[in-house]
Amino acid sequence: MKRQSVHLFVAAVMALLGPLVQKSRGDFELWDDHQLTVNRSHYQGILHERSGAFIVPPGSVTNLDAWDSSTVGISGGRVYNWLSAYDSSTVNISSGYVGSLWAYNSSTVNISGGDVTNLEALSSSTVTFYGQNFSVGDGLFLFGDRVLGTGMLSGEWMDGTPWAVNILPNPFTATILVIPGPAHKPFCVKYPRMDFNGDCKVDFADLAIMASSWLECNLVPESACWE
Repeated sequence: MKRQSVHLFVAAVMALLGPLVQKSRGDFELWDDHQLTVNRSHYQGILHERSGAFIVPPGSVTNLDAWDSSTVGISGGRVYNWLSAYDSSTVNISSGYVGSLWAYNSSTVNISGGDVTNLEALSSSTVTFYGQNFSVGDGLFLFGDRVLGTGMLSGEWMDGTPWAVNILPNPFTATILVIPGPAHKPFCVKYPRMDFNGDCKVDFADLAIMASSWLECNLVPESACWE
């Protein structure tokens, strides 16, 4: 009887924790320049210290936070709830979907395709839309290529696909731009694994960085280095 009670208690605990365990298995957290190609479903993603997440079909994340100059690339993938960029992080979207995009603390966002439902830009961040036939709704104003105010911004991507985004609080400390034409400034979709200097390509500069540490060994004892 006692053993049966224990089994029932364990079953009840697992019934409660099961969804949480399943959810945690779908989470990821990256540090120290680590890069991840997201090609399956995740619940929560967190990036730190120049790490990067690159979301491609059929990959998706429910919530994604980028900190410390990290990079997010979305090319056909989906962020269902929110994507937040902090601390000079970079977000590049060429296709796919983002529910709510929040840019803070000098972050940079480049959008040349896809769907973003809501956008909030604060704290010296810069968001640039590359497309054509831009139009502003009530509460928004175009001052040159800069968008001011709060309301619906719409247009077409360069392939003619229409899009619209709801611009939420947009203080003067943030910058939202609309640039006619394709993205003229190259941006990195995914950093190569051997890109040691972070310029999105592997060349002689990266080889020089690797060579500068060639035969460096910190094993103790030192004799173990060359066994």
